[in-house]
Amino acid sequence: MRDADQGNGDKRARDQGRIPRALIGIAVLGVLLRVAHVLFGEASPYAQVPIMDARYHLDWARAFALGQEIHTEAYFRAPLYPWFLGVLNSVFGENLLVWRLVQCLLGGATVFLTGLLALRIFGRAQGNLAALIMAVAWVPLHFDTQLLIPVLFLPLVLGALITTLGLHQRPDGRSALWSGVLWGLATITRPNVLLFAPVFFFWVRGRAKGRAGWMLALLFSIGWILPVLPITVRNRVVGGEWTLVATQAGVNLWIGNNPQSDGSTAIVPGTRAGWWEGSEDARRQAEVAEGESLTPGGVSAHYMGRVLDWMKQDPGAFLRHLGTKTRLFLSSRELGNNLEPTFFATHYDPLANSWLLPFGALLGFGLVGAFLGRKRMREQLPLFVFVPLYGAGVVAFFMCSRFRLPVWPVMAVFASHGMLLGVCAIKGEQVRRAAGLLLPAFGIWALSVWITPSNLLPSESIGEMQLGDAAMGLGQHGLAAEHYSRATAHERVSPHARLGLARAFLELGRMDQAQVILDELLQHQGFPEAREDRLRVEFKAGRYSNAVALAQEYLDTGAPEPGVLYQLGRARFAQKDFRGAEVTLSRVLQLDRRHVGAAFVRARSLDELQEDSLEAWALAADLYLSTSSEAAFVEQALSRAVELTRARGQQQRAEHYAAKLRRWMARQQSN
Repeated sequence: MRDADQGNGDKRARDQGRIPRALIGIAVLGVLLRVAHVLFGEASPYAQVPIMDARYHLDWARAFALGQEIHTEAYFRAPLYPWFLGVLNSVFGENLLVWRLVQCLLGGATVFLTGLLALRIFGRAQGNLAALIMAVAWVPLHFDTQLLIPVLFLPLVLGALITTLGLHQRPDGRSALWSGVLWGLATITRPNVLLFAPVFFFWVRGRAKGRAGWMLALLFSIGWILPVLPITVRNRVVGGEWTLVATQAGVNLWIGNNPQSDGSTAIVPGTRAGWWEGSEDARRQAEVAEGESLTPGGVSAHYMGRVLDWMKQDPGAFLRHLGTKTRLFLSSRELGNNLEPTFFATHYDPLANSWLLPFGALLGFGLVGAFLGRKRMREQLPLFVFVPLYGAGVVAFFMCSRFRLPVWPVMAVFASHGMLLGVCAIKGEQVRRAAGLLLPAFGIWALSVWITPSNLLPSESIGEMQLGDAAMGLGQHGLAAEHYSRATAHERVSPHARLGLARAFLELGRMDQAQVILDELLQHQGFPEAREDRLRVEFKAGRYSNAVALAQEYLDTGAPEPGVLYQLGRARFAQKDFRGAEVTLSRVLQLDRRHVGAAFVRARSLDELQEDSLEAWALAADLYLSTSSEAAFVEQALSRAVELTRARGQQQRAEHYAAKLRRWMARQQSN
């Protein structure tokens, strides 16, 4: 086997300047499989109606294409990926199919760069196998077709790793600067790569002696800073606070490190499930606790403080929870953060198979391959520390499949080495050697399956629930009820699935069935999210007085909830209590500045009161443009804003809204 290792080293040296045709062919295969996945996935209702993070990215891309700024303060999330979608929006219009097909090319780049990295480290055979792993494995294939950050983040990280490792053989200033720029671009895509900065700085410093080494590290650092600095300056100028890239760290840290956290569910306790709704609620919680208005940086600092308090008050519980998250990171179950990945990757695409190279197998062969390649750890340190450092960053927050995804290409590089040496041992009839390689790999795989928690909700139940959510969004309430019924047929069921079934019954006019489920959720499970829908039962039945009384009861027994207040405002509007409606809806907007329904009904209330409604309609128009696809409401809000500004003689402002209306109409026609 030493001869095989030596031969492999000779091949690696010969392959440094050559790119095998097979590697290019595998990258093309990766693109074609992703294109097929996109086309099969068009049958999913979420293909045209993204949710949660994907919807947030879409909202940001829409604002970008319309020349608007979605954030008027420091960025909550790193901006590069939404900007990328914004460019696609400007070039192709809001054609999500085209966007995803373009992303298939990025997926192909990830496949190619994974193979190139393995080729540079181990040799041609490993390069081809590593690329093949990334081309056909369903997890990277699936996420490359989603409107989520990893599709851009992975090729940036791989490019940065390749150029950084190249400094060991060619430590020149230009390469160091370019490598730093790639890390900087990765930082403004997902800032947790900053974890690598101290380690990589000193590793780059060691690639040359004396002053040359320090100059190399300085150029590397300058390159890293270049893409980040404009974001930092923008956050200071626009947001009024020094924020390096984004302010999400504190909130995300609390999501994954609070007494109610399960280590995976991405929600601040006591907040609503929607992206914007949850964000507004989390900020409101922090402001109530601090007793003052907070900037986004202040909100982040508040939640970091709460995490530190929990660590100090109950270090045992914190450490046990850290162990749970580590267990989830190493387990073979793929955990969703927006959509259930296993269900949606395989439900529509007959080519995707969840049994094809699960994470446990990648982990087993990857750790064996890393152990076998440990002699080159010193010269290839960035590659060897990537998985433990990045994994620690994931575990520090919370675990889900797409957060774990960036370790896939690096583990594929190591796994290709472990697999091929195992095959060589078998072909050479070296039984002891083969057993020494394969048994640990399969043992780690089995351990990964064994440590997967048994109390996780079934993937099929979550998937059916989310299909029900999509059918509700499309107005297909009967179909939604069917999906929710299948979701609730499992032994372990999320209360959100029961809530969805109640909402479907509510839309179908099956009030009694909806009310039974909602009352059960409220009485037996203490599920406060059912309150707003319980009010909707009274509203849809025309029992406005009952709705007002019940809303007051809810408000008297807990903190004010935007959803409850919104239904109270609607009920008062229906009772023609326009002043009461306006006051109530103003309170909603104080709690949730992006509540489009409250903004719209408040503007109508002001019209009914014959009072100044211009700013109310302007707010409704801006919110609908960035967060809603309900064309009728967008047009009504924009048209009213144009009408009122022209009546005031504010021609410049009127033209501003008229131009937005024209762009909106043109986009609707093109779609």
